[in-house]
Amino acid sequence: MRQRNLWKVAVPALLLAVLTACQPAASAPEQSPQPAATTQEAVPYVAPTTSAPAPAPTTPAAPTSKAPEAKVAPPANAPAPPKPVTCGEGYYLNSDGKCVQRPVQAPQPPAGASAECNDGTYSFSAHRRGTCSSHGGVKRWLKDLPA
Repeated sequence: MRQRNLWKVAVPALLLAVLTACQPAASAPEQSPQPAATTQEAVPYVAPTTSAPAPAPTTPAAPTSKAPEAKVAPPANAPAPPKPVTCGEGYYLNSDGKCVQRPVQAPQPPAGASAECNDGTYSFSAHRRGTCSSHGGVKRWLKDLPA
């Protein structure tokens, strides 16, 4: 019977020692051991081993200057990048990437006009969408245009 009581005390104490030894270093503060069930034999308490405290995290220093990036020359047979299209005065770049004459005020429809706007100007748009949008909308179409 004495051996059975020893196992009831020794096994939990051994498990407690193993579990506390496996805990990470930054765990909660040590707690005093809980008294074992009342027995006739006392089991000595084994304190868990502690490792050195973890070093404090360091923040990297802010860079003082950036190293210049190396420029890589394009291969000799590479095509030249396209030049940005700029339209002259009185023209704008439409959705097709073409220069189109801006709406003009005129007593009668000028050559190439596609619509008459509500403010009396004439538009040279290539598409219906957005035609005369800043001129009060389309009063009448002069050409049949794609949508």
